[in-house]
Amino acid sequence: METNKKIILSLIKDDLTNLILIKGLNNLGLEADRYSLTISDSIIKLINNKLTDKENEEVHEYYCDMSSEIIDYQLVNMSLEMQAEEILKEVELMIKNIN
Repeated sequence: METNKKIILSLIKDDLTNLILIKGLNNLGLEADRYSLTISDSIIKLINNKLTDKENEEVHEYYCDMSSEIIDYQLVNMSLEMQAEEILKEVELMIKNIN
């Protein structure tokens, strides 16, 4: 696996871990939203930095929706690695369809 893809998958896993932590803290009544890593923009740029601002916004929204869905449904039958790979695959497919 190429180095760039390893870095992207690692960042996606970090982002998912952070989202899980924030959701858990929010469920306990703590307001933890301000502790988000907000690395999703960097992840999208690493995947493809040639998107227009509008395309980047669409892909970013799609990425966030996918991440939230995984967290909301807590797909425990999938490892964090598998979840990150699925997100990357879907985002790359969306970008390919844009281009």
